[in-house]
Amino acid sequence: MSNICDNCERPFESWMASIERPYHYTESGLNNIWLEGVTVYSCPNCEVDSADIPDLEGLHNLIAKDIILTPLPMTGAELRFLRKETKLKLKDFAERLAVDPKTINNWEASDHLNKQTDVTIRVLVIAALWRGEDLLKTLTEFAQIAKYGWEEPQSETEKEIEQLAAENTILGRNEAHEWGMAA
Repeated sequence: MSNICDNCERPFESWMASIERPYHYTESGLNNIWLEGVTVYSCPNCEVDSADIPDLEGLHNLIAKDIILTPLPMTGAELRFLRKETKLKLKDFAERLAVDPKTINNWEASDHLNKQTDVTIRVLVIAALWRGEDLLKTLTEFAQIAKYGWEEPQSETEKEIEQLAAENTILGRNEAHEWGMAA
């Protein structure tokens, strides 16, 4: 990455994202992803931030696993993220679910999916993203959470609590340069 802003041609200021000042990773398409331990470049003139993410694939793998193993209804934005991670075209993704591509678009615009659709998509994504031991481990973990029901939040307060919990999930890199949940 260049040290000069492409828009205004002024130098970037850089800082290390931390638990006190995490980087809001909106480029994922999700509103609740915050990173620490990455270098962030800011243009004070354009008010634009961009992070240098050394292992983008590893980060996206971790986010996908977090979505799949969270026992809450999947949102449309989370479905879109997972669909993109499978690298399947919309048409191919829809074919695997035996639905019209417009149905996928409708699901991606929704607040949450019904449980049958949600579980089916999670299993499809697990099979598309992981192989070998990782596949077996993720399926086993998912089976453990799937046997318990998860329901749509009942009240605005519960939704606010869930959003707060999601925003408090900060991702960072450990000493081995692996992505994980920050303590």
